[in-house]
Amino acid sequence: MEHCHLYDLGGSGIKIGTITLPSDDKVTNHIIVNNSIIHHGGYIFPCSVGLIIFHGSNNEITHNEIADFRYSAISAGWVWGYAHSPSKCNKIEFNHLHHLGWGELCDMGGVYTLGASEGTTVRNNVIHHVYSYDYGGWGLYTDEGSFGILMENNLVYVCKNSGFHQHYGRKNIIRNNIFALNLKAQLQVSRDEEQLSFTFTNNIVYFNRGDLLLGNVDRWKRLTVDMDHNCYWNTRVKGIDFYGMTYPEWKKLNRDTHSIIADPLFVNPEQYDFRFRNQSVAKKIKFKSFDYSQAGVYGSEEWLTKARLSPELLQEFNDVIK
Repeated sequence: MEHCHLYDLGGSGIKIGTITLPSDDKVTNHIIVNNSIIHHGGYIFPCSVGLIIFHGSNNEITHNEIADFRYSAISAGWVWGYAHSPSKCNKIEFNHLHHLGWGELCDMGGVYTLGASEGTTVRNNVIHHVYSYDYGGWGLYTDEGSFGILMENNLVYVCKNSGFHQHYGRKNIIRNNIFALNLKAQLQVSRDEEQLSFTFTNNIVYFNRGDLLLGNVDRWKRLTVDMDHNCYWNTRVKGIDFYGMTYPEWKKLNRDTHSIIADPLFVNPEQYDFRFRNQSVAKKIKFKSFDYSQAGVYGSEEWLTKARLSPELLQEFNDVIK
């Protein structure tokens, strides 16, 4: 499926796979959805996802524009917890996912994952303006049992609850992302477990409101996680509050031993320009610069224009956030 425009939808745009787990693991596979626009959905069923992979593997969701839905943009996996799931090796890359939620529903994400998903990659996406009714307006959301997922080179900003949230899962890799200007917090966890929940390395976290962490201070202390070589910057104060802990206290928990607290030197973050004035700070955490302008559809100017939301709709969304 390529170069398609789906819009004015009562429900979802695209459904891949079935909700019934097959006995032989023969699931829908190798579906490609590329360079397509999926806009203005969930008008009758607001809980609809822009594009959802139920039980499916080796699918490629790339260079799509998904916006103006009342729920998540992309969802992958359909097994809650650590039971067997055949949804593996799905590629979710270079998508532009934005203006989601509209303050109507809870528990959503720009990219939502569920269950064991070894080999799945969530890479080079731009996710922004995710606004839930109450809890759960997240950018990257690894929900129950998410396992073996790589999330890297994503730009996530202006999400209500946090840019990244893990309910519970194991051995997910969150690296080389930019989480910026999210509203309540930047990072959140909802359950701690003895096994390695995730690694969080080489990320830039930049914020001007809310907290760095969300999800109960004791949970963050108990969490089995590998966090290091990150850059944190709160524009309001010189230091960083790690859920009531100073940076030295935080490091005593074997967190962020080689991380830094420094301005990452974005060009104009308040106007969502996250290019670097220079990369001197980014290099200190071995951050690898990526061209986030490549996310979304490509082609003629007419096609690119069709992907843009109207100024009136953008203003309407901003009024909801206010």
